[in-house]
Amino acid sequence: MCLTEPLNPQEELPIMTNFIIYEHMSGTFGDCYTLGKQVVVDEAMVKFNGHISMKQYMQAKPIKRGIKQRLFAKHACPLMGCQL
Repeated sequence: MCLTEPLNPQEELPIMTNFIIYEHMSGTFGDCYTLGKQVVVDEAMVKFNGHISMKQYMQAKPIKRGIKQRLFAKHACPLMGCQL
């Protein structure tokens, strides 16, 4: 099923709960933060053991099975106060 197709309200998809939360958070963070000039694209593996076609297996990583996520990262580490 493609997410652009109209959904049946009676049909409950497990991934839709995550999608609804993602939609809300994307709008919220977009309103609160302006992306600067010095950014990088980072990849992260999110652990997921269910059945989904996007799942990847990477033998050498600590999280072996999951969904690969790409995101923008700032050049500074805001949690530690360090600069890369």
